[in-house]
Order: sequence, then structure tokens, then C-alpha cells
Amino acid sequence: MVPAPIRVLVVDDDIAVLRSLTAFLEDENFDVLSTNSAKEALNILAIETIDLAVVDVRLREMDGEELILRAHAGRPTTKYVVYTGSLNYQAPASLAIAGVTQANVVYKPARSLSAMADDIRRIAGGT
Repeated sequence: MVPAPIRVLVVDDDIAVLRSLTAFLEDENFDVLSTNSAKEALNILAIETIDLAVVDVRLREMDGEELILRAHAGRPTTKYVVYTGSLNYQAPASLAIAGVTQANVVYKPARSLSAMADDIRRIAGGT
């Protein structure tokens, strides 16, 4: 029996990044939902089972760190990748409660989208 695909939510307010990352992850056989809104991401996480969310740090309605903490409170099993263009970004200790460490941070542009897909599989506990 083939295992179910890893279910990923992509949250980025840059529409070009959102579309390209979503398309790439779909090509990599992930089951992908996406949104450019932190509030919509919280709504999705409230009703959908998501294995891992790829979250931009700088979002319009709330920052990615707040989104992760709020989402974790309602869905503690969801894992996270922080996707940021801030090359000096370091995962703060406050995100450790949601399982986010520096190993969960990917910098834009990703060194390799294939490597990012591998990171998602590793973090989500997939194969």
C-alpha cells in the first residue's frame, strides 16, 4: 500500500513565491494547500489536517512566528518550516514549543528546492 502524501500548507504573501513553491511541491507529490493570508492559514489549520506548514516570516496581518504559535496551540502535531528572505534570521527560543529550531529554517531563495522538499519530508517524518 502506498503511504498517503505529506499534506503541506504554504503561507507566503508574495504571490510569485507562493505559486512557484506550491507548484514545485505538487510536482514532488505533496498534497498542497496554499494561502497568502495568515488569517486564512489559521482558518485552514483549524479545519484541515496539515502535516507541515511552510511559513514566511514577514506576513501582512501577523508575522510568521505569531502564526506558528497560534496554529500550534490548536494543532500541536503540525510541523513547521520557516521560509524567510531575512538572511540574518535565527529561530527564536519561543518557537521551540512548536518544534521549530534553526534546522527548520530555509532562506529565500532556497539553495535547492529539491533540498527543501527533502527537509519537508524529514521534518514531517515522511520518507
